[in-house]
Amino acid sequence: MHIIRLRKPWSIADHHGTTIESVDIPESEDLSVADAREARDYFRKFNATQPLLTSRVGLRLGGWSGRLVGITVNQHKLVVTSVSSGGVVAGLTGLLTEYNEIKISLVSDGEVRPRLTGEVVLEVCDQDE
Repeated sequence: MHIIRLRKPWSIADHHGTTIESVDIPESEDLSVADAREARDYFRKFNATQPLLTSRVGLRLGGWSGRLVGITVNQHKLVVTSVSSGGVVAGLTGLLTEYNEIKISLVSDGEVRPRLTGEVVLEVCDQDE
């Protein structure tokens, strides 16, 4: 298995139209969007080479605060395939194209501000693994 860490550049948008560009994940504690206590959408674009397109690929979220509302890739809502102490994994096999966009949506869970607190990675396996 190969791991591709999806670090900078992420964008964060709240539901009031405020956006922060070029953010690194996991998100630092001091990064804030003025009214982001309710909800946040995280966006990241990436390209995929032919070997990635022909492999089994999963997206792992290592941690977050708040409640995870949804994960989409190229406007396809992902189904979480496993949940563990290491986060959640959702399958991407067959959904990737040469140009891709991930969207992760979080909302407040009581007084907890929504934010990504763990790494976001692609887990890549050859088809025969």
